This record gives sequence, C-alpha cells and structure tokens, in this order.
Amino acid sequence: MKIRLTGGVTLLLLIAALVTVPLAAADAKLLVNCVKESGEPIPDLIVYVHDIKTDKVTQQKTNKKGVAEVKKLPEGVYRVWARTEGFDPILVEFFPLKGGEQKTLDLKFKPGDANRKYYFEDPAANQQVDQLFTEAVGLLQKNQLEPAIDKLKQALVINPTSPGARQNLALAYANQQKWDLAEQEVKQAIADTRALKLTAPPENAKAYDDMEAALQKFLVSVPAMKIQLEADAALREGKNELAVTKLEELSKMAPDDPAMLYNLALAQAKLRRFEDAKKTIEKAATLNPQDKNIQDLKRLLGENEKALILQQLQQTLAAGDEAMKQGKYDEALAKYQQVQAEAPPEIQGGVWAGIARAYQKLNNEPQMLEAYQKAIAQGKNKTQYAQELAEYYFTKDKTQEGVQVLADVYKQGTDPLDQALFAAGAGYMKKNKKPQARALFEETLKANPEHAEAQYELGMIYFYDQKDPERAKAALTKYTQVGKDTAHLESAKAVLIVIEKTVKPAPAAKPAAPKKK
Repeated sequence: MKIRLTGGVTLLLLIAALVTVPLAAADAKLLVNCVKESGEPIPDLIVYVHDIKTDKVTQQKTNKKGVAEVKKLPEGVYRVWARTEGFDPILVEFFPLKGGEQKTLDLKFKPGDANRKYYFEDPAANQQVDQLFTEAVGLLQKNQLEPAIDKLKQALVINPTSPGARQNLALAYANQQKWDLAEQEVKQAIADTRALKLTAPPENAKAYDDMEAALQKFLVSVPAMKIQLEADAALREGKNELAVTKLEELSKMAPDDPAMLYNLALAQAKLRRFEDAKKTIEKAATLNPQDKNIQDLKRLLGENEKALILQQLQQTLAAGDEAMKQGKYDEALAKYQQVQAEAPPEIQGGVWAGIARAYQKLNNEPQMLEAYQKAIAQGKNKTQYAQELAEYYFTKDKTQEGVQVLADVYKQGTDPLDQALFAAGAGYMKKNKKPQARALFEETLKANPEHAEAQYELGMIYFYDQKDPERAKAALTKYTQVGKDTAHLESAKAVLIVIEKTVKPAPAAKPAAPKKK
C-alpha cells in the first residue's frame, strides 16, 4: 500500500487591485535616508513617494547628507522607491503613515542595475511576474523545489508584495523542511495582504479577509506539515514505531484528516497493533467512505490479519530486491533478515535464497553456502536454488561440488535422476560450457550406465575436446551398441573409423622369462 501525503496547500495566485480613492489630508512627514553600503550619503537622489489610495506621487531630492524630507503627506499607505546610476533600485511597499507623525525610512543601495523596472512601472514587468509565478507553480506540482524557489524569488524581486508568490515560496520551503523560512514567508504574506486591504475599496475587503484567513490556516498548518513529513519519512524507512508516535501527535492537531488516519492505521498494523489499527481505519472510513485505499485496508484488517502480515513481508522483500539491483547489498541483506525472522514456512525458502545472494555479493562464502542449503531444504523452488549454488561452484572451478548439489536435488524430484542430469548437461552444452556438461554426463552414467545419449555426448567431448581417443572409443563403441539416433550413430561410427586409422594400438606386453632353477 502506498503512503499518502497530507497537509497539502492550495497554490494561489493572488492579484491585488489598486483603486484610486481619495483620503482626507493630514500632515505627516517622511525622512528617507539614502546611503551606499559603505554608509556614504547619496546626495541629489530623487525619492518617489506614492500615495497608493490617491495615486499621487511626490518627488523629493536628497540633500548633502543623503536625506529626502517629504512634508505634508496625508494619512495613508505609501510606496517608496528610488534609483541611482550604478546601483539596484530599492522599493518599500505599503509603508503606513498616520496624520501628524514623522517617520524615518533607511534605504541602503547595493551596486547593480539602476534600469531594472518594478511591476507598477512597466506592464511587461508585471507580465513577467505572472509568467514566473505560473512556471513556479508547475515546478512545485512536479516536486522540483529548487527551480520553483528560484522562479518565485525572481518574481518577488519585481513584485515584493505578492502574497501568492510568498505563500508558494513558504510551501516550497516547508517541503524542504526549512520550517523557519516557511513561517517567515507566510507571515510576510499575511502582512502584505493586510496592507493590500488598506489600499482597496470597501467592496473588495472580504476578498482580502478570505485571503488572510487562508494564509493564517497555512501558518497554523506548518507545525503539522513538519510532523507529517517526518512521519512519511519514518514510514518509508520502515521506522514504524517512530511513524506511529508522529502520527498520533498529528492526530491531536488534525483529528478529522482521513489520509493522516490511514497512514496511522497502516503504521499501527505494521507494529501488529491490529485492534488500534482497526479503530483508526474505521474512523478514517467514516470520514471518507469513498476512498478505495482506506476501504482496502479496512477489509484486510477485518478479514485476515495473516494476509496483511504477509503483504507487509512481501513489501519488505521487494525493497530488498530493489536494494540488490542498486548494489546496496548490506541494505538488502538487512531487509531479507528482517523478513526471515517473521516469515511463514511457505516463503522461507525464497527469503533464504535472497540472503544467500546477498552474502555472495558480499564475498561471504560460508554464510552464503549455509543460506543456500536452507533455501534448498525449505523452498518450493529447490531446483532453481540448487542451480544458483551449482553455478557458483562452477565459476570457482569446483565442478564436482556443483554437480553433486544438482544430483542431490534431482534425486528428490519426480523425473528419473539420469534424465534430469542429462538435461542439465545438455543445457550446458548449448552454452558451450563443456567441462560442466562433461561432468553432468558422467554423473548421468553413474545413475544409468545404459544411457545412450550420455555415452554419445561424452564420446564426442573426449575425442574433440579432451583429445582422449581411448575414452572416446569406449563411449562411442557403447553408443553403437545401444544408441538409436540415426545421425548420432553415423557420427559415432565415423569418429571410430578415424580413431582406428590414427591411433596405434599399444604394443603387447612381452611374456616374462622363465625363472632359472
């Protein structure tokens, strides 16, 4: 069963409408202090102060001390920006001023491109923000977090007060488990939303209230997301006790989340806490009766606990197999050993075979041999495991040991021993592995000296490969007496003629001289 992620957050594109509504005048003063990174004042710099409600822009140059003194500003919310050659422009959005107060705003300029436009200065820049946002959302949906973060940061450089961009940046940070950054971004998004509401007409106030409510919900969900991701990781890594602890903690924060309850029930079942798991999945099914995964787990828990245990063990076995494919042999061995401790008899053979393969890759021959012996003794696929072990012996030039492993298993099979041995030898002949084939054919004749085809195959191997005409002659002569395959008979006779013509008989032994009396 798949682990199901919860705590998702809707990806929002938040667009603020700026509408001109006049406010009553009130005296306020703003001192804008403009300096370089070194602290050196920047004189004769034009500072723009934009009353967002009235859309009025006031310009003021800085004096020798780098201070622009902007007087007689009505109460309201302002956008302040400035740019100078050789430096990046600076924008401060939604700077509030109350009637009669005086505030100071410090702007520190860094070297950069003074011609860079903000979203309210250039329609193309605003379109660029929209494009970057759309691309970032697509990347987030593909879980490509770093590229998405880069796109969102680019968008916020052009429009620093986009609540939607900040919320999605917070979401990306949360998925990276950078919780402090996530909270920082969503809090700034809330502040920007409140500021946007102040600049909007009354009929749009509810939209901003709804927006803030969604952001507040997200802010509250960040701790829960942290626990959820930790629980998901624990489930994936098989740390079921830790997963249960985290999910039980999460259930107190989100008691009516069916997906979270499903994960909790799954982890409880893996710990054999079946009664707890049944109660948990029952609640999840009540909350979401249409969810197939929830209903499947409920059925398994209700009908057959043994089947669920077996399913879990099979999943762990599959994880071991995957680790073997990736060359993670220690990890695979640990998975197989974990299953072996709990596996029912019907899968013990396969588990021991997995353990044997892992030990073989780890060059631990004694443990490998012991595991293969258990796999052969307990498994249903005895022949397969015997063939694997025999193949290991063959690669180590221990041909007779490999043949003996096969013979011992074939004796337990339904086929006659000589037929099984001959078939194995024929298989190695097809692979052009003559030494193994010869040993198996010889073992065939031990089981049945009258096995004609084994005589023929050995005769040919002795003659062509072993260069042993005497043994070839004996085997092929026997074949001409008992063989029935016409083509093989002709070949055997032809080889025997060659042997007679080319091999001189050994000289007869001289009779011993009579002993003298």
